Amino acid sequence: MKRFKKNQDPTAGDTDTTPVEGPIPLVAQSHSDLPKGATVYLRPAILPHTGGDIIRRVVISPRPRTPSPFGGRMGDHTIAWQVHLDALKAVLHNLTLTEAINKVQALHDEATAWMSNLDSTQMKLFLWLEDHEERAPRLEDAAHRTVTGLDLARRALIDGPRKKKDGSMETQDEVRARAADTLGVAVAHHLAYVNYLPYATVFNPSARGSIGSGEGRYRNMLIAHERHSLFMDRLRVQREEEAKLAAEQMETEQPGQPAQPKAQPPKDPDPPYTADQVKEALWRMFSYDAALRESGIIFLLDPEAAKVPRASYKELAILAENLEKLVSGIGSIAMTPTDVETMAETIAQRYARPTDDQELFHAAKAIKTAARSVVGLSPGTGKQRLRELRDGEGRHVGASLSRALLSVQAIEALAKDAAARVEAIIPTLVHEHQSLVATAYPRSVTYSGFFGASAAEAAKAKLTAELRRLFPGADLGQEAVTKLLTRIAAAWTTMSALPDATGSNAWVDDAANDPLVVTFTAGQPLVVNGRAPAPPGVTGMGCHTTAWVVQCGALSRRLVTATNEDRAMATVRQLVTDDLTSEVMKLDRLLPIIQLEGGQLDELFDAALEALTAATAGEAATAYLNFRNLLPFATVDTGDRGGHGEKSDAGRKETYDAKALADTMALVEEDLARLRGQSYGARLSTIAAGLRKSLKEDETHWGSPTPLREAVAASAARLNALARELRRGSVPDATKVISTARWDEHDRLYTLAHS
Repeated sequence: MKRFKKNQDPTAGDTDTTPVEGPIPLVAQSHSDLPKGATVYLRPAILPHTGGDIIRRVVISPRPRTPSPFGGRMGDHTIAWQVHLDALKAVLHNLTLTEAINKVQALHDEATAWMSNLDSTQMKLFLWLEDHEERAPRLEDAAHRTVTGLDLARRALIDGPRKKKDGSMETQDEVRARAADTLGVAVAHHLAYVNYLPYATVFNPSARGSIGSGEGRYRNMLIAHERHSLFMDRLRVQREEEAKLAAEQMETEQPGQPAQPKAQPPKDPDPPYTADQVKEALWRMFSYDAALRESGIIFLLDPEAAKVPRASYKELAILAENLEKLVSGIGSIAMTPTDVETMAETIAQRYARPTDDQELFHAAKAIKTAARSVVGLSPGTGKQRLRELRDGEGRHVGASLSRALLSVQAIEALAKDAAARVEAIIPTLVHEHQSLVATAYPRSVTYSGFFGASAAEAAKAKLTAELRRLFPGADLGQEAVTKLLTRIAAAWTTMSALPDATGSNAWVDDAANDPLVVTFTAGQPLVVNGRAPAPPGVTGMGCHTTAWVVQCGALSRRLVTATNEDRAMATVRQLVTDDLTSEVMKLDRLLPIIQLEGGQLDELFDAALEALTAATAGEAATAYLNFRNLLPFATVDTGDRGGHGEKSDAGRKETYDAKALADTMALVEEDLARLRGQSYGARLSTIAAGLRKSLKEDETHWGSPTPLREAVAASAARLNALARELRRGSVPDATKVISTARWDEHDRLYTLAHS
């Protein structure tokens, strides 16, 4: 290893850049020369209660992700990323801001302790990384930014109110909000650091990048069990209080009065999943496929496997040489271009699976393509034909073979110390996984018996089962493997104690995936992480009629002039009020019936209520963008999901998906014509009746804010009016009404966003 070691004294300046041989410690320090891809755009929201500093919510959107150590490719997380986020939410829930800052500091100190210890297991893992030279400055910079952010958050609370631009002093709530925002930035950089750690994310050899493992489904199972357990805990407390009250009442009863019969308590609800299902879900949040692939265990199970890539590379190199001989006419060879093509395809098939070595696969494909192009070369001398081949399809062959050679060398290095890698990598990752799930999902861990007799034996048993699944033909009884499994189990005696899984799981009351998080800072553009969920009846994220970047930009322009939280929230409330009476809102009656019956208007009014009653500007802005995404025809089900036009500098027409809207309008026209004499009117009346019922009984609280109450009533009236028109045989010109309203709205938003 050779790196330029910076002066570690921050007061002395970066003057010492002497090359250093051998491992050197990593130091938390700023690296201003990192590539743009290392920028952290994630902005978690730490939300304290109004009037206090107890944290009520930690909101982290899954988009944008923290930077990948592999550039544009995200790779595969060995521990599901959601587990990291859930564990962080669990430990910060219900802490004061000061306690939360100290907790993140403790977590970060624990995560970075290995950087200065050249003998640590984590340092060994770090040095095994092929890209450890490139990753070192990313780790150092993320560590530095985390500590700096925590110091700033701590200082904000200590220093207290400061003077604002308008000359007034901050309130205590504003001080806490500033500290919470700064803490959120520190948390983002801590998560970036975690993502850079050795083998937290591993390279996926497939050109398609990371492949989903269904972790969302398993996480939902765990959250369901945690919520069931939390409900049962609260039910037990309630019953104890009722029993105590009943005992007190009995003591006050007069002698001789007949005893009141005891009511039988209702049967407790069953857990949503069995213990085995919950245990499986906990393990499914860890990718043994990725961890074992990166550890090189295949070469321990089958020592001959490491020889195959080298042999394939040699075959490919010979094929490439023979192809050039055929084209140039120099040298004799009993082979045709078709022979070369066939043999190259045979080698490519050895590496056709996404998890196989893709460099050998691409090299074989390049040679095959070049061989196929030989028949199309123009007549001429051998030198001319060779030059034409090298300038044409053959130009990829040399570069592909070079990458394949480097890949083969990496495979051979991996095979050389496979046992040592497996012995270090697997215990480190599995122990961390056990620790995180015990923190995030404590009731699931205890209910399922996740740790069994011991965490070490549970890990050993699961590893053995995964080896049987992934390598069904391997001999797991061979001495080298049994000894390795024993050493892996013994590693737990050298690692830190795991959480006892008895901590609070109250954070799951609000365990949403938070697809959209907006951060407000007075005088600054909004920071928007993620996108609003699509309306009911729209698959995936749907297609935005007006590009999402324009929607966000327009709101940001309206709020950038707000000098404080109160003014920002007042602005959002006015925006919601205006939108509820807009021409776009009046398109509600023309929405596709599947979206209306799916509850789009219910969700729209819920989002409006949330925006009108939000406790912070960030939450108000988040709710408002969710509300905007639910407005009629803001998001449609038809069209191309490619994200075209999603650039801040794209033109007015480029950011408007006219085709997707036209396709949707055609479907609406078809439904109106086809169903008008059948059930369409009755179905609209049913939806209108549901809105009126919700408003009358106030189950939804839509009746409290006047603008919302009036909007719900107006929407129900429009649905009933269209139902009457359809019964009379009158069909509105939906295309004209929708296209005019949506274009006018787009034109307004685009102008505002670019003002």
